Amino acid sequence: MRPGVHHCIVERRSIFLDLARDRYFALPANLDAAFMRAIDSSGVPSVTADEIERLMKAGVLVAVDEPEAPISPDTPTMPMFDRSTSPVEVRPSPATVVGVVLTQLVAWLIVRIIPMRFVVRHLQRIHARVDKHAGDMTAMDKLAAGFRVAGVLLKSEGNCLPRTLAFVWLAHRRGCHANLVIGVRINPFSAHCWPQHGDVVLNDRMDRVAQFQPILRV
Repeated sequence: MRPGVHHCIVERRSIFLDLARDRYFALPANLDAAFMRAIDSSGVPSVTADEIERLMKAGVLVAVDEPEAPISPDTPTMPMFDRSTSPVEVRPSPATVVGVVLTQLVAWLIVRIIPMRFVVRHLQRIHARVDKHAGDMTAMDKLAAGFRVAGVLLKSEGNCLPRTLAFVWLAHRRGCHANLVIGVRINPFSAHCWPQHGDVVLNDRMDRVAQFQPILRV
């Protein structure tokens, strides 16, 4: 698959996220079936030369110098729990709320002027500085509480990307590892993102994110 293109299956259809072009797309049904055969790891894929050419033109397959088995991209970890029922009652400090508001405003501006592929590269760099197992849930619960209070001032609906990006940044500043996860659904098509540590949703509800199939985890 072409670098920067991510794939998941929703209701037996392939959905692609092309970071280089900042777009989601799907293949026609017959070409989608050919793509599924091409990434089948059970043996030699039964794909015709014409189908391979069409898949390459669609940007989901690329030519390689040496023959090799097609590799399906890793599937992001499915979320299993959220922290909305955490037994620990937390109250964010005023400084935390102010920091959340300011960081979210910066993130809102960034996602409107900087292509998503650069945002992804930035997240990959900051992840390298924090242990991926570092997950102080109490600290992240306090941060999530700050986002709930800030939600009175900032609209959360339709702003999941800057909201999640801000959460990931602030979690890393506290020495905690949080991934940005993007999920999609169809009929009708929509996308959503949330912060996640392992299989735990950090700043959203499980009943909401369960409606989406993860396509990218950064």
